[in-house]
Amino acid sequence: MTISFEPHFEVRLRADQHSWEIMVTWGHALRHVVEGLAFRSEHTALQWIERQSSLWMEVQNRGPLKRAVRKTPKLAERRRGQVARDFHQEYSTELAQSWQRSGT
Repeated sequence: MTISFEPHFEVRLRADQHSWEIMVTWGHALRHVVEGLAFRSEHTALQWIERQSSLWMEVQNRGPLKRAVRKTPKLAERRRGQVARDFHQEYSTELAQSWQRSGT
């Protein structure tokens, strides 16, 4: 007997009976629902599996640590830039006001 390590995607009707969701079964029999997805029709969900499941797998294989490390510097850099702009604008305003007061 061989165990396939490739995931198996399937579509199932959600508990609310109004939408469809995608269930992934891994080679070691662990199953879970792909979070954040709900489809109005079974056909649309099957299309997602055909077109997007390989991309979804790539993202899952990257792991949460790599994604968090990649996003954090950009976020910190943007925040640092915003703080610098705010400081510069505040400093420029104070400087202009002091020049006006001194008559320069």
